[in-house]
Parts: sequence; structure tokens; C-alpha cells
Amino acid sequence: MVRVVAAGNTDHTPKLYPGLGHSLGPAKDITLDNFAPTARGPMDDMAAWLRARAH
Repeated sequence: MVRVVAAGNTDHTPKLYPGLGHSLGPAKDITLDNFAPTARGPMDDMAAWLRARAH
């Protein structure tokens, strides 16, 4: 997050998704991420974030 701010990006919303791995799909832990399909919650959040910024 520090690098995002240092780069001058002021339009960001950090979120944590417990139980999801790097791909934002279900993962038993961060070392066992099998890059499952992205879970619905993060997809909904990303879509809402983009809709709020669409002109």
C-alpha cells in the first residue's frame, strides 16, 4: 500500500479477503493457492468500484 500512495495514487480502496489466495479464489492458506476462479465477493467489489468511477 505504501508504494501505491508513494506513486501518487489517491483513488484506491484496500480490502482483505480472508480465505482467498492470490487469484482471489478460495485457498486453504497462502502457500496452497491453486489459482481457483475468483470468488464472487471480490468480483462484486471490483465491479462496484469501477461503476462508481465510470463517466
